Amino acid sequence: MNIKKSIINNIPKADDNFLSGEWRTIRYLPDLATEEFFNVGVMFNNGSMSGVKMLDNFDRLECLYGKAIDEKYLTFLFEEIEEYFLKDSDVSNNYFGEHITFSNQRYAAGRSSSEILQRVYDDVVTLSRVKERSKRVFRYISTPKLRNEVFDIMRQKMALKASEFIQNEPFQIRLKSGGVIPVNIPLVGSSSVGAVVSSYYKSPLVAGHSVLTATTALSLAIMNDIKSNASLSILRPGNDSGLTKTELVKVNKEVDEHLKTAEALGIEILDGITTAEVSVKTCEWWGKAA
Repeated sequence: MNIKKSIINNIPKADDNFLSGEWRTIRYLPDLATEEFFNVGVMFNNGSMSGVKMLDNFDRLECLYGKAIDEKYLTFLFEEIEEYFLKDSDVSNNYFGEHITFSNQRYAAGRSSSEILQRVYDDVVTLSRVKERSKRVFRYISTPKLRNEVFDIMRQKMALKASEFIQNEPFQIRLKSGGVIPVNIPLVGSSSVGAVVSSYYKSPLVAGHSVLTATTALSLAIMNDIKSNASLSILRPGNDSGLTKTELVKVNKEVDEHLKTAEALGIEILDGITTAEVSVKTCEWWGKAA
């Protein structure tokens, strides 16, 4: 199919249900001295909702910059960008400094936010195009991305009940000392709290940090007698993730250490190696506990 036909086929028909809005390219400057920017993500906004898709494989960047590319740092940075712009599409405040810039807004339309993001991402984020290999290429799945997908499935399966405990703002915990602190607990019921996190990362440090952050937030709610039940929904890489056996062992070892702590606190672990598996377990738990 040539480019002209591809563009025509991607224009929604008049009687289709579709979204329209504006998208931007997210650009990363690895070295201030070279002033060479790379497209590392795209964001879409239609006024009522935002979507973000970031580069999830750093092989081509590492080919260009070698050891100067810190994969752990980029994973943290790109996840922070993703989470930030899922809540706020304003790019004017230069929140991420001079290493991150944005293109001008451009019009896009499609049948869903995810479809638009994937199409634009495939076109402009050329660093994501890795060479064909006999083995699967590992692509990390961020916590913000996982949460969005799990919550979408929960809304489909649980209808209005899901909206009763999916949180759009940080949960306010009133400490026994009298203070109040906001924590990132995205699921809150009358007597239950829950977190949804991804450990689907190549770096054991990043995977472990993700679990530790969620466990700490849930433990605050438990220890201050805010809620009596807690669950931690976690996506883990499996044997077909693209990680080597050694990498998989290291990630699982780090994650298991933090999960032992969570279980000791009475937090129920709802783990799976696919988003669908995590979503099903989360729906079942909240169907009973909320």
